[in-house]
Amino acid sequence: MRTHKFEFNVLAGHKTPGNERGIALLMVLLALLLLSAIGMGMMYMSDTETSINGNYRRSFTSLIRRAPRMW
Repeated sequence: MRTHKFEFNVLAGHKTPGNERGIALLMVLLALLLLSAIGMGMMYMSDTETSINGNYRRSFTSLIRRAPRMW
């Protein structure tokens, strides 16, 4: 005969098998991994945009400095 261990879920107000608690932990860890990856990607993009802006500023400044010599 097979018996199931049930635990009372206080928030939902119903009984669930005890082995279903592990899936919630797994889902939370996967969601955290996904959010971390998105955050790291946004940080990388921000750093890239800063580099692009710095390159543009340096090239523009260089162009302005060379302008009097061009005439």
